Amino acid sequence: MRRGLDSVKLIVSNLKSKTWLVPDFICDEVLDVIKEHVADVQFYHVKDDFDLECKLEADPNKEYVIYTVDYFGSEQAELQVSDKTIVVRDSVWFHIPVRGVKSNEIWFNSYRKILHAEGFKGSLIISPIPLYDMGMLQTIYPDEVSSSVIRLMWFHDELKARVKNLQCLTLELSQLAVMRQFQFPSVFPIRLKDRDHVLSQLDFKFPGMWKNKYNLDNKLYSELVLIPLDSRYSPADLTQLASNIKKLHATEPIRDNPSSSG
Repeated sequence: MRRGLDSVKLIVSNLKSKTWLVPDFICDEVLDVIKEHVADVQFYHVKDDFDLECKLEADPNKEYVIYTVDYFGSEQAELQVSDKTIVVRDSVWFHIPVRGVKSNEIWFNSYRKILHAEGFKGSLIISPIPLYDMGMLQTIYPDEVSSSVIRLMWFHDELKARVKNLQCLTLELSQLAVMRQFQFPSVFPIRLKDRDHVLSQLDFKFPGMWKNKYNLDNKLYSELVLIPLDSRYSPADLTQLASNIKKLHATEPIRDNPSSSG
């Protein structure tokens, strides 16, 4: 596959007759593909810390697909569902799965998301479930796929740089951070109640956030900020950025607190 969205299209085209449970915090382009082809789409809630509130009350007359997102390099816990329920694992921020891919799961990634290097594109799908495109069976990678198949030579040094940057921002922005275990750190997520006010004052190119064109009820769309951790940036760069964010955050207009009266 050339990109992660191509993997989504292939998976959706094979499973479009089923009922899909989709998170209420999701990339617009992914949801476009799902809603275009799937008649029965339902939503479950993603909490502020990216944990999932996904409780499937199964109708015996329906077949289900649960779409999960491993947000920003933090892998979700395994869902406890029937083997008849297919779990699609959107892991575009990972180069390989951390835990194995079960017989009822489909895993895919996006190299464009995780690698900031010229020429690195594409998407790997690991699917024990047969997937067909125009009547032709696509390449299926078994659960025991070796990480060495797709490990790149420079990952070791790149990961070292990202871990240092992660440690730096964890120290500098702990009060604003969405604290999780990041198995493959790509970005550092923080939440700002007046995000647009703060970002408008900063001379820094942040990764684009999802626009929420379907008006889903999740405040992460309006509060989340992603700070890149890759080796283009040094701890000194990110320390200065964190300092600027804290100064601006401290001067944010207070909107939620009622004014006191004398």
